[in-house]
Amino acid sequence: TLWADLTVNQNQEDEDEDLPRYTEQYTEEQLLAMLPDWLIEDYVQGNVSGTCIEMLMYRAVFLKVDCVDMYYAEQSEITFPILSAMFSLMTSMSGRPPVMEVYANRGPDLIRKKILVPQSDIQLEEVRNLEEKERRAILNRSLGLRLDENFDEIPDDWKLYIATVIFWMRRTSPLEKNNMHLRAILVTIVCSLVNDKIDNEGRRRWRRKPEFHDYFSTK
Repeated sequence: TLWADLTVNQNQEDEDEDLPRYTEQYTEEQLLAMLPDWLIEDYVQGNVSGTCIEMLMYRAVFLKVDCVDMYYAEQSEITFPILSAMFSLMTSMSGRPPVMEVYANRGPDLIRKKILVPQSDIQLEEVRNLEEKERRAILNRSLGLRLDENFDEIPDDWKLYIATVIFWMRRTSPLEKNNMHLRAILVTIVCSLVNDKIDNEGRRRWRRKPEFHDYFSTK
């Protein structure tokens, strides 16, 4: 994981000091002027995560606490390649090296690390003008999918599901738990797809386990 074997020591602090830290502060008007109109509209409509705006405002990623035991690694740490790609894209118009600060906790301690992520070869304002194939390629690279992994035979509605599962399995350990988790994910995907095909009245009825079991056990 991102923080595996991480201890705050003098060597790490020296390495971090070699990377610049950006401390600019933006007014609301300045921030809006930096964002493409389509991104603002998508953000207001809830189609874009607020993480994108945070990246631009603070030049940082905040891994929020989302587990019961704060001494365990953050679940969002496995998404680090995706966060890096997002950060590189969000800061592509700044003309500066994409140095991302990452904040996480270990128990009561706050950990901060500066990381130089790969430079985006695409400007943020150009994304909306890209063809679907080109945008999909950005996502595939973020998920770490190889060019020889052919998804052509997978139904379109399933492609993102499958790609996400592959990404998750490659980023997690121990591997022996993957089969159990994979079955749970696939069952959830199937239930979600079935749920989308059932009307509202059917959902209220079939979400109750006894009725669901009685109906389908006779089929």
